[in-house]
Amino acid sequence: MHYDITLIGMPGVGKSTIGKRLADELGYSFIDLDTEIMRREGKSLHEIISSSGDGGLISLEEREALLLNFDGRTVISPGGSIIYSPNAMAVLENHTHIIYLKASFEDIRKRIPDPAQRGIIGLEKGLDRLYEERDVLYNQYADSVIGAGSADIEGIVRSIIVGFPDHHFEPG
Repeated sequence: MHYDITLIGMPGVGKSTIGKRLADELGYSFIDLDTEIMRREGKSLHEIISSSGDGGLISLEEREALLLNFDGRTVISPGGSIIYSPNAMAVLENHTHIIYLKASFEDIRKRIPDPAQRGIIGLEKGLDRLYEERDVLYNQYADSVIGAGSADIEGIVRSIIVGFPDHHFEPG
């Protein structure tokens, strides 16, 4: 049996990079919801937040999640704020295996030297408080938690695949 996979986690944790590599390894397709939003809107995430506010971006994230076609062979990388949309998360929970890619706050801070330019919802709280708030939500929604603190993409991908001895994620 095959399952669609959703990777959640903080901005900068590597959801897109890991997701692409995982999809390649499994022979799955890959969808980056942030890229889809920017393509449809013709704006960066930062521009969307500036013009429509946090709620505007959350609505767009929800729309993209509701438009997904689940085929059992897709790796999905939503924006880190997808967890603020109960509707989007309900769809992802019902149709995918959700993996929380977790890195320490120190790792995230190093990977995002200028958070204001990333288009991050809730950043006015401070990156540290945002991390604490989201960590609770990511853990709440996650079917699995995988450490993503290292820069070893291949190792993280192997951890995801090997972490499922019942072969939920069989290649091809």
